[in-house]
Amino acid sequence: DLIKNYLLSKSGTRISEVQGLWSRMRGALESSSEDVDITINFVRHALITQRGHLREADVYDAVQDIVRSESSAATFSALLERLANVYAATFNTDHERWNAYPDEARRSIEVLNLFNIKPMRALILAVSEKMDTKQATRAFRFMISLGVRLIIASSTRSGSVEVPLAASAKKVFEGAIDTSAKLVDELVALTPTDAEFVAAFENTRVSNVKLARYYLRSLETAAREEPDPWFVPHADPQVINLEHILPKNPEGQWPQFTEDEQALFTKRLGNLALVRATDNSTNLKSKSFNDKKRVYAASPYLLTSQVAEAGSWTAEMISTRQKKLAQLALKAWPI
Repeated sequence: DLIKNYLLSKSGTRISEVQGLWSRMRGALESSSEDVDITINFVRHALITQRGHLREADVYDAVQDIVRSESSAATFSALLERLANVYAATFNTDHERWNAYPDEARRSIEVLNLFNIKPMRALILAVSEKMDTKQATRAFRFMISLGVRLIIASSTRSGSVEVPLAASAKKVFEGAIDTSAKLVDELVALTPTDAEFVAAFENTRVSNVKLARYYLRSLETAAREEPDPWFVPHADPQVINLEHILPKNPEGQWPQFTEDEQALFTKRLGNLALVRATDNSTNLKSKSFNDKKRVYAASPYLLTSQVAEAGSWTAEMISTRQKKLAQLALKAWPI
């Protein structure tokens, strides 16, 4: 409201025009997301494409700095209205904007929305607005690999991440970065190396069920050497369940794990597997490993069926499996 009122106060004889632009901007945004903060987030991300890194607390001051006259109020409002439609499209894979893009662009947007890395939003906006369809599609693919590596290997909210992502968004919007290759080069210092990614992946724990399913489906696709493992394959929880091999509630069936080991290893990625919902309906939850492995052996998922090859399930087996998954991760999310 502060920003809107400031724009209107500077719009003079063009107040009706600015009001209309603001209303259309809000309409586009509110149709794309249920996030109550969508407008302020969008204005901040739009400003980042113009000015580089900007804290939320500084958004109002930045608008005041840009808008000083009737003409600048109208020009800035028109920019927001135009970018709002692009921003809205980045939340909606069914948006008509993606009709001109290869199908992989839509699937990439789906994955990026799953990650929901806030500091990456301005860059997604800039790429969508400024790069041609071919380069934007390649850039989205890179951002998926970058996103996974940042989630696994480092914080996605620290200044060390936010500042370079914001700077790259500004350069994309200005046209200094107009290809995915240039974007990769621009963010090389931010991107975890293969060695750093593997080392972090070997010990990662995953609490977010949707992310865990995405990781395992992508790793499954990479293990089968199928194309495009970084995209979201079918992950409907009504069809595919996430299985904790060492269950969250062992109920005395897993004496090989101490209480501390249960807490440490239950959410390790090496302890997670995908099973068909129909298999999980047999109530695998707290059964012993010997009971579970018969179901795993019959699984259509390669990485799940391989679990059945283990003679027993121990902390060492979880670590060993996770190291193998870490090597697959390089295929699933290459740079």
